[in-house]
Amino acid sequence: MTVSAKDFAIALLGLICGLIFFGQDLRIGLRIRIFDIGLIAVGAVFAWHALTRGVARQTAPFVIAFSAFVLYMTCNALLQGTIGTAAKELAQMTLFGVFFLALAQFLDDRSSLATFLAVMLVTLWALALHNAAHHVSAGSFAGWKTLGDQKLTHSVIVLIMAVVTISPLRPRRWWWIALLVAAIVMLFLSGERKGWVAAALAVFMALVISDQGGIGRRAVRRTLGVALSAAGLIAIASILAPFVPYLEKQLFSSMDFVTLLLSDDAGLGAGTTTESNRNRLAMIEIAIQQIRENPIFGIGPEAFRSDAMARGFLPIPAGDIATGPHNEILRIGAELGFAGLTLYLFAHGVVLLRTLVLIEAMPRLDAAERLRVRLGFAFLVYGFIVNLFLAGGGLNTFFVMLPAAIVFSVRLPDPSPAKAPWPLAPRPLS
Repeated sequence: MTVSAKDFAIALLGLICGLIFFGQDLRIGLRIRIFDIGLIAVGAVFAWHALTRGVARQTAPFVIAFSAFVLYMTCNALLQGTIGTAAKELAQMTLFGVFFLALAQFLDDRSSLATFLAVMLVTLWALALHNAAHHVSAGSFAGWKTLGDQKLTHSVIVLIMAVVTISPLRPRRWWWIALLVAAIVMLFLSGERKGWVAAALAVFMALVISDQGGIGRRAVRRTLGVALSAAGLIAIASILAPFVPYLEKQLFSSMDFVTLLLSDDAGLGAGTTTESNRNRLAMIEIAIQQIRENPIFGIGPEAFRSDAMARGFLPIPAGDIATGPHNEILRIGAELGFAGLTLYLFAHGVVLLRTLVLIEAMPRLDAAERLRVRLGFAFLVYGFIVNLFLAGGGLNTFFVMLPAAIVFSVRLPDPSPAKAPWPLAPRPLS
């Protein structure tokens, strides 16, 4: 059995999509992610494929939108930062552009989708189990966050497996459901609240998509069943919270953050909440101040921390100020201004519009294409929510490019025949 270049590329794409959560960089004069190294190999395969067979035309709308954002960011860095910062940003975004083009090009049939998801899930499970084992061996049976980005693997696994489960392509074996239940339990124990919310809403959005296009009755019934089950679990957790310190901390910390965020005296009341909440609230205040003072073009890429320290915005210790305000929308607004934020959101809008068009065309798509539409939409929702709580980094861009690539891997089907002037007898879908 021979392995084609495409098979190698799609398997490598699945591998690096899992390893991007590993969070360990290689230092060889500069910091390079394992994701980047694998992507260079994929890029070589894609370059040959593009030269011999061309590039999928359906990717053009997102390529244009993303290129406009990258061009603006590079020019902003040149004018407000340094040549080094501009070169770094351009190199990183170019690699992510290659990632988008390669995944959208190679993820074009049922076999490639199965390979991609299998490799990605195996990699994610390896990291999730390593994350759990690391904390349990240290005596921590909940709140598995010390390994950084690996904490998100639990929610991504639940997202993928839940969306695949509602597809006719799901593995019809008992172990699949057992793994899904185990993944949900591990997600709960991870203590990653943004993962809980993002995965729940992403799966909900995937559930309501009907195979007949739009939102169907069966999809609504299925979604209501899942929602009622989730509501029951939340109610049980709330009742048990006073007796389980871990649950009580998570619930009250979340309520504190929301209350303080909406309060006019957030800065004054922050002293009564957790250190994590205090830091987040302080950095949100810093970003808002930066946006007010530089609303159009921002303060320049990667300038959040240095600008905060130079201006004396230190409501928290200087060493605790992150590279961004734990909110990608605020970070881009502060560093690139409303001009950059508009281009960033426009790229999201292009992906969303493509998704909505594909949802309307669901009756004319095959099972693998429908699964890709649901996965792409779910990852778009998941990524946007996580980026509202995640500090600046490669994962922020990954959560934009992954759903874009999955959605744009699906070609628009040929237009349906014009409707007859008189109703015709319904025909079964083939």
